[in-house]
Amino acid sequence: MFPSKVHTDEWMEWDKKDDAFGAHQMNTHAEGSGPQATTGAEGHSEYWNKGTTALKNQALVVVGEYGDVTAPR
Repeated sequence: MFPSKVHTDEWMEWDKKDDAFGAHQMNTHAEGSGPQATTGAEGHSEYWNKGTTALKNQALVVVGEYGDVTAPR
């Protein structure tokens, strides 16, 4: 089974929420407290900002620590 496509004004693209696409969502909101706390990212342009939960989770994926990636709330 192929993932469904959605139409935008610009092009057809894969529906990334479709289970057949195979994507896994990760948390991008603030987490924790104290020195280990991370800040939230408000949009795609902030995903690479230092100290964000998004960057922490991306780094965990890159090094293969998939079980430590936090899911969205």
